[in-house]
Amino acid sequence: MESAILLDNYLKTLDGRMSRREAIKTTSKELRELALKQGHDIDDVFRNVNGITFQMHSMESAYCGYTIMKPASKLFLETIDLYHNNKEEFLNLLKEARGELPKLKDNKESFLIWLKDKVSPVQLSELYMAYTTIDEFCIKKKVINESVLNITDSIQISAIEDVVEHNRIFKFENRRELKKIHSAMKYYVSYLNDKLNNQCKGEFNKTNEAEDSTFNKETDINKKVYEIDFDKIDDLSYTKPIFASYFDESILNISSWKQLYVNVFKKLYEDYDDRIPLNTSFNVGNGRMDFCTGKYYSFMVAPRQIDADRYLETNLSATDIVRKIKLLLDICYIDEEHLVIRYEKKINDHVFDNDNVKKRMEKSNESELFYEWLSKEQDMALPTCHSYVSAVNVAQRYALEHGFSHHVLYTKNYDEALSTANELFKDREFTLYNEQQHNRFKASIKKLLLFIESLTFEIDKSCNSVDLETYKEILIEKFPKGYRLGSSLELRKFKRFWEERYNALPNADDEIIVKCIKQCGIVHEEKLYIPQIMLDDETRMKLFSYIRDNFSSGKQIIYFEALFNKFSNDFLGHTIYNADMLRSYLIYMNKDNEYYVDRNFISKEIGVSIEPYDEVKNCLIQQAIPLEYDQLFKILSHIPDQKIRNVLATNAEFISNGRNEYFHISIITLSDDELDDISTIIRNGIEDKHFISGNELIDFIKNKYPYIIEQNAFLSEKGLRGAIAYKLSDTYSFKGNIISKKGQNLSMKEVFVKFCKERESFTLDELKVLKQELETAIYFESVYENSLRVSKNQFVSKKNAQFLPDETDKAIDRFCPDDYIPIGKISYFGTFPYAGFQWNSFLLEHYVAMYSPNYKLIHSNYNENICVGAIVKKTSAINSMDDLIINVLANNKLPLQKEQSLNYLCEEGYLGRRKYHNIEHLLIKAKELRNQKGI
Repeated sequence: MESAILLDNYLKTLDGRMSRREAIKTTSKELRELALKQGHDIDDVFRNVNGITFQMHSMESAYCGYTIMKPASKLFLETIDLYHNNKEEFLNLLKEARGELPKLKDNKESFLIWLKDKVSPVQLSELYMAYTTIDEFCIKKKVINESVLNITDSIQISAIEDVVEHNRIFKFENRRELKKIHSAMKYYVSYLNDKLNNQCKGEFNKTNEAEDSTFNKETDINKKVYEIDFDKIDDLSYTKPIFASYFDESILNISSWKQLYVNVFKKLYEDYDDRIPLNTSFNVGNGRMDFCTGKYYSFMVAPRQIDADRYLETNLSATDIVRKIKLLLDICYIDEEHLVIRYEKKINDHVFDNDNVKKRMEKSNESELFYEWLSKEQDMALPTCHSYVSAVNVAQRYALEHGFSHHVLYTKNYDEALSTANELFKDREFTLYNEQQHNRFKASIKKLLLFIESLTFEIDKSCNSVDLETYKEILIEKFPKGYRLGSSLELRKFKRFWEERYNALPNADDEIIVKCIKQCGIVHEEKLYIPQIMLDDETRMKLFSYIRDNFSSGKQIIYFEALFNKFSNDFLGHTIYNADMLRSYLIYMNKDNEYYVDRNFISKEIGVSIEPYDEVKNCLIQQAIPLEYDQLFKILSHIPDQKIRNVLATNAEFISNGRNEYFHISIITLSDDELDDISTIIRNGIEDKHFISGNELIDFIKNKYPYIIEQNAFLSEKGLRGAIAYKLSDTYSFKGNIISKKGQNLSMKEVFVKFCKERESFTLDELKVLKQELETAIYFESVYENSLRVSKNQFVSKKNAQFLPDETDKAIDRFCPDDYIPIGKISYFGTFPYAGFQWNSFLLEHYVAMYSPNYKLIHSNYNENICVGAIVKKTSAINSMDDLIINVLANNKLPLQKEQSLNYLCEEGYLGRRKYHNIEHLLIKAKELRNQKGI
């Protein structure tokens, strides 16, 4: 049945009914639901998208009759045979596989099926026990007389919530399970809200009953404080954080989600900087860089500086911020209970009684007037009036928080409200939200526009009689860089310029003047710009020709970011400063609806959505050779460069060929027989020494199967290694340049560990040979942990160590009266006790690092040729190389300048080269320490 569903969805990709990505997602969902229907327990990995992606390749091979990317399985070949030779039986099998679920018996069964899609089987079991606990207590106390899962009445549910949250006896008896019980109630309330949502039918203006239903639903959650449940992260749109604590320590300055994210991150970075990924995404499935060095700073949309050379991406929604925090907790191995975040909702400010309704509404004259107009002029029921005002509130906040160029609905300016409405209903997310709310927002905004028309008729009449060209002339001449709206100073300047030009003040009040000004051009970020002078004719024609040429050549979308980057040089000296401003300009110029404007791109047709992944893949397949970044950026110029980089970095089928080149796995030529031959080479290498390096593998292929190299001559050695790794990833483990048994995941570090443990002695030259084979640096940390360095060139087994720690430390004491001494300053070893080998700096370095009871080694790293760093007393407060450098610089009398300080650190033997990251920051710290000591 599973293979029948997989084949059917694959066939839909061939006739264009589904994209391949949609088919994979749909198949995964169907197979997971089928397993649940049959009573199987499944986890997150079961038939997930990654697994189905590979199975789809196998089914494709079965259908085509030859291997494309993954060989066909026996089952899939049998399914294809059934499809071709007994179509009726195949369709019956498919029908059986997709049979409808049995009818739900009651609310409880409906809820549990709903819950299965939200939580893991283990969580489902825990939550079910929580409902049993709630039932036993609430029935005993006569709060309810049946299971909570059979109750849908909102008043009874509120009573149960009150018991769970406030009853002291209940909380004491169930204190250990209280978090799970709270989570259980949240899930059930969420389910009831979904159920209520689905029962609401028709638009708000069709029946008062539908409006009252939504109104009651909204008021149920009024003025509540919520706590983040990292196991079930809800939509956090229109919410505001009000409290956060990290290991019971309150986090300050969290008035917005962005502030909270930065401050929480700083706490985590302070404690776990070594675990947090750098120059990549926190989520391997999403390639956008979350945390980076200054080198990649420019790729970020809204970077926030964390330390001297570290930046955090903050261009995230509230919901995405909490998801990122959840990822960080997992990365740092922190239990979620140690980070508490509470928030409140910024919308749904409602009450039931009419006397107080206006006090709880958004404070604006327009909203109050709109409410009165609905009630008195339109003769609507009070709950309906309230619901309409609420819907406009939500829509206006959505436009503001999503950065629309027009984001005001409650205004006397009809054009501004209409522009905001147009942007809202061109936004796909909002349109979907409106459909889910049964066109609630569309009906409310339509009424609002009628209200504004009636309210502003006289103003419009006055403004329409004005010649706007006179306004434009002044704006073009005196405000070429934009007119700042809402500024009384700017208005006074405008009136003064008018008086200078026409020897009289404008014959209109201020409200009419501002309205006329707004009708003259484009409003962006509270400034008005005249489109005629935003770009000169040549640049404007060049821009729109480029857009039309791209659409004519088959491109379906063009990203604003890519478009701005393409014309950034042309825009110099003009008033288009960023991609958002370009978006506003294109919206204004799109009077003939020549294209559709989305939040991030323009498209030829409405509703078009193409993943950059698909375009990058098609491009590389069509070109059939490795392409450099610059070549891809040029071909796909309508996509931002960083999006292309992210796609290449986060999808295994795109293989690096080195030198910033990539190719798609489908263009290589490797038959099943050739892969078997390569697999034999790898297997023999692993049997011989537990692993084989990528370099060794390529050398074997060159000698034994040179035709493989010849038929893939366009690939570098790195590219061929990457392609082999992709093809044989189900059979072997590929980690860096190391190939080992599947599941062993042998790393470079582990290779060096094995090398040391298997030898009684070895030399530095042997380590260098291994280093060359693996194309890596020597992992000295692993070498020192598993062998003993007795001289510059010689290493022996650790069992040969014969140190006398107490006597050796006493010998070091004679050289180190203070907290530390550069390791190179100890060059006379006559007073050191016998250690089995002749004392030297390398043996001393190893002793201090691994054996000394009273001293520790502080250094940047072990070195092939010299010993650098310091021998530091364990009783000192110096615990890192940064601490050491700050102390050294603070205690010498040299000027605290970068070049002189680095020279001194090298000459004294603390550093091996005149370079150290973050040295500027450490110089500041050293100066502070000097001031404290009065040096």
